[in-house]
Amino acid sequence: MAILFSNDLVVVEQTFFGGWKITARMTGATFKPSRRAVEQIGLVWIKVRKSPSVPVEVSRLAEALMFRSFAISAISPDAHEGRRFVATDPTLLAAEFLERAKTEHVRAQVPRPIGSVVYESSRFRLRVMENGDGLVVEDTHSDLIYTFNATLTAKMEEIMLGSDQLRYRAPDVEQGIVVRKVFELCCLAASGNWQAATVLNGGALSIARALHEGEHDALVMPQ
Repeated sequence: MAILFSNDLVVVEQTFFGGWKITARMTGATFKPSRRAVEQIGLVWIKVRKSPSVPVEVSRLAEALMFRSFAISAISPDAHEGRRFVATDPTLLAAEFLERAKTEHVRAQVPRPIGSVVYESSRFRLRVMENGDGLVVEDTHSDLIYTFNATLTAKMEEIMLGSDQLRYRAPDVEQGIVVRKVFELCCLAASGNWQAATVLNGGALSIARALHEGEHDALVMPQ
């Protein structure tokens, strides 16, 4: 048998006589893909390989995505991805794998920022760069990176100062929560969120007061 695809979860093998064997690594169980899935892998694989003007790295990554879906169709045929693999038009499916591969290939080329993490939420990771170039935000949902410009950094510092003043007037409000709200608001603004940018147009003390009172919680409190 020839191993055509292998990762931490599955192994996809093809026999010398054209048969297929899917192995789930965690359990060691083996599965045989349906006839429809076998037909589909043949059609999609040809289209992925023959796609014009596609770099070799992207083509290989598209094949890996294709084999992963093929394996899922054998192991969990009722799962969404498994059902979609056998039901989608081969041309559309091949185009989808290639597009996803292109996106992942581009993301892999982007250098990741190095620096101390000062704030992290379900979406953002804010770092102070070690080389003194200021603050950068990693958007973990889109894998994009944004920088804090001087204006945004100054505004954040002003709001932090305003929040510090207000804590003496509202001692029942936990200061750590408000600080996280400020970080989240500024990260959203750095990523291009228009609502956050609109909020930041106000005065620093007014913004700090609104955050203390929970006025923008729907925006700045990650779910």
